[in-house]
Amino acid sequence: MRPNVLNRYKIIAISLAVLGLLTHTSSSADSEVRKQEAAPYAFWGVILQGHYTEKFRQKYDFSFQGVLVNGVSHNSPAELSRIHPCDEITHINEQPFQDTDALIQFVHSLPEDEYFRVTLLRAGRQLTVDSFIRYFDPAKGDARRLEDNFRNSFGQDRCDLSQHRRLPIEFTAP
Repeated sequence: MRPNVLNRYKIIAISLAVLGLLTHTSSSADSEVRKQEAAPYAFWGVILQGHYTEKFRQKYDFSFQGVLVNGVSHNSPAELSRIHPCDEITHINEQPFQDTDALIQFVHSLPEDEYFRVTLLRAGRQLTVDSFIRYFDPAKGDARRLEDNFRNSFGQDRCDLSQHRRLPIEFTAP
């Protein structure tokens, strides 16, 4: 398999984990994917690439000021709030974030349909938007609808780091 195809599968798995659709557990014999309990989970619609961003920061000594948004699911609360791919989320309700996992935990703790303030950087300019999350209940069939929405939006409107204006020269060179 080509390396970028393999990376695409890793990105899909990371994104599904972020959405709460996939839990990876391992046993002594082998690893397997198991379904989560049928409990409601938070959905914002922001697709993050925390691991890739962290490796990029280390390799190129390049600092993002927040958590990089790789993509936004269509018809999601994030899209309705006008959050775009390549935005950097720096604060939520005035709490700063540079770590993807911390941001995910914080968002999952927010109440449903209650607005929260997101501070982000877009092309070097600071913006503030109001956003919200929705909870989906797999017992009611919401997971299938959410998974279809994610699948339909995957690969569209993604952040292309090679087009990022603040990149080091060696990253953008062919």
